[in-house]
Amino acid sequence: MAGIPAGNAGGMGDGPGHAPQLGPMSDWAGEIETLQHYPQCFGCGTANERGLRLAVEWRGGWATLEHVPPVDAEGGPGIVHGGYIGALADEVMALVAARHCGAPAMSRRIEVDFLAPALVGSPLHITSWVQETGTRRIVTRLRAESPGGSTVYFAATGVFLQVPRRLWTEAMEQQGRGPDKVDWSGGDASTYHTWQMRGGLRECFFPGRMSRHRRIALVLADVRPREWMIHAGPDGLSASAVASETWDVRFTGTFRQWQRLIRQTLPREELLGDPAAAVEGDWDALVEFAGAIQLGRSS
Repeated sequence: MAGIPAGNAGGMGDGPGHAPQLGPMSDWAGEIETLQHYPQCFGCGTANERGLRLAVEWRGGWATLEHVPPVDAEGGPGIVHGGYIGALADEVMALVAARHCGAPAMSRRIEVDFLAPALVGSPLHITSWVQETGTRRIVTRLRAESPGGSTVYFAATGVFLQVPRRLWTEAMEQQGRGPDKVDWSGGDASTYHTWQMRGGLRECFFPGRMSRHRRIALVLADVRPREWMIHAGPDGLSASAVASETWDVRFTGTFRQWQRLIRQTLPREELLGDPAAAVEGDWDALVEFAGAIQLGRSS
């Protein structure tokens, strides 16, 4: 079980449950992280003008969202459409599940209890948290209420499954929408990059293709954290979010340029023609590392 209290702890359909006792939001002294995974996502994408563009904040164990449903989310006159609420709840809980497991998480089932009419143009205070976890299964809860807490509009429970990062990437590649091809501008690639660094590359790494241990430093302008260190060699691969002055090769650039490099689709001349990009040290070390990565297949 996760350490966040979740009120009713039964299965789906047992009522709205209770949100964690969080106290005033100003009491949270830690870093607030915005949860999003892809700029064009219908739910959280900041670059999708037709999407929900939800600004979900992670506060060290739970997520919050302040949201005002627009007029075009109307079902009955002045009332928010139930489908809009379902999409909103699914997106928030999916982001919470993915943040909890550090990998892509796909919806298996969600259930929404509609407790009071939510009105267009009226603010919703939404809280979501993890209720329980299994090997791949993550159960989340969500509660939407008025800013003062006097009215609970809806509550939801979601069951999500952690998806192997390799399969997530394979599906993208099959649609011609791999991370080296899509447009990451107008959004934040940090979540996808972290998934890759914390297991995704290792799933597609062939250590037998490495002649010796290589230390690869990354400085990516459009992800957080910006600096990473990769250790790759015949004994395997590891990556961590650290800055280091000791490396064999250091790449500075954007997330998309890095994706093209490890897929060997970015010519050296094109890369070095960008004044914001640089490769310092042993270029051959970078080439050998890229040759040991075969995205879309596991080792």
